[in-house]
Amino acid sequence: MMEVEVVGRGKGLVATRKITAGTVIFSEDPLVVIKRAKVKHAVEFKKFQILNMNLKRDYFALFDPVGLELNEEWRQKWNINREEPEVVKFWRIFCVNSVNIGLVRTDVERHCDDLSGIYKQFSMINHSCSSNVTQ
Repeated sequence: MMEVEVVGRGKGLVATRKITAGTVIFSEDPLVVIKRAKVKHAVEFKKFQILNMNLKRDYFALFDPVGLELNEEWRQKWNINREEPEVVKFWRIFCVNSVNIGLVRTDVERHCDDLSGIYKQFSMINHSCSSNVTQ
């Protein structure tokens, strides 16, 4: 795998050789894990603020869809109204880079204990919103 700049998407990992299905490419721990269904923005951001400086740097280096907060549908879904700019940036990055952890459920069946996480390397793999990979 090689890290490259992907136009309009930030940094990405691309394969340097053919990878057969079922091959483990890498294993990593998440930078951040959140119970997504019952999230409280300010609480999660405060937890984030006490993380190691290197973890925070890695998190903020991930793709940030600046302007997403202007989308009214996104603001309503995440109940983001008058949060500080740093909190909004934290959630923009989380929303576009996070993946479900553990049991796969549909959005309709999402349970309050379902977890989502942000991974430094995994976030750089080109992926769709539908599950097509296994962690």
